[in-house]
Amino acid sequence: MREKKDSSIQIRVGMTDLDSYNIVHHPQYLIWCEKAIWQWMREWGSEKEMEGIGLFDVKKVVCKFCGAARLGEMLEIYVKENAKEEEFGGDKRKFSVRIENTVTKARVLEGDFEIAVRG
Repeated sequence: MREKKDSSIQIRVGMTDLDSYNIVHHPQYLIWCEKAIWQWMREWGSEKEMEGIGLFDVKKVVCKFCGAARLGEMLEIYVKENAKEEEFGGDKRKFSVRIENTVTKARVLEGDFEIAVRG
């Protein structure tokens, strides 16, 4: 089995990501975090998890909004696995996620996600 690693994806802020104040609407950050976790699972999940890729439920989210992103900005979403526990019917995993502006390195969001991988 290969060593676990961090993962990241990049997202460019588009028109449909904005709210009426022309900054990213806060639920959009959570969608991007889920997408980054899904990518982590594709890169580092077990063979059993890969068979049902994309089948996980978010159980808990705790996040801190540190700043706002605007149209056209490039963001990087970093994912790190903190824990894995076996549960009936699947695994429970905990991830730390952070979003940063790729140019200024300003932190936009930091959070912890707990997911249940369907077995």
